[in-house]
Amino acid sequence: MHNSGFRHLITVEQEPHACETLRANIAQSFTPEQAVTFDSPWPLVEDDIRQVSFMEWRGDVDVVAGGVPCLPQSLEGVHRGTITRGTCGLICFE
Repeated sequence: MHNSGFRHLITVEQEPHACETLRANIAQSFTPEQAVTFDSPWPLVEDDIRQVSFMEWRGDVDVVAGGVPCLPQSLEGVHRGTITRGTCGLICFE
C-alpha cells in the first residue's frame, strides 16, 4: 500500500513476532500526537483490532486494508484444527 502512494495512519497487530518485524522495517509505537507525513514511520498499535477505536479517522480515510488472521489449519496455526467457535479464524465473521 505504501509503495502505491497510500499513507498508513495506523497499523494494528497483536502477534509479538509480527510487531518485531514491522518495527524492524518501518513501524514505531503509536502515539496520538505523532506527526503524519508520507515517509514517517507507520504508527503501530500492539493490540487486538477489536479493542482499537478508529473513530478519530472517520470520514477522513480513503482506503482501509487488512488481512484476516491466520486460520487454525494453516502452517502458522500449526494445523491445530478447523474453524470453530473460539478460534482465531472467526474474527473475519465479526
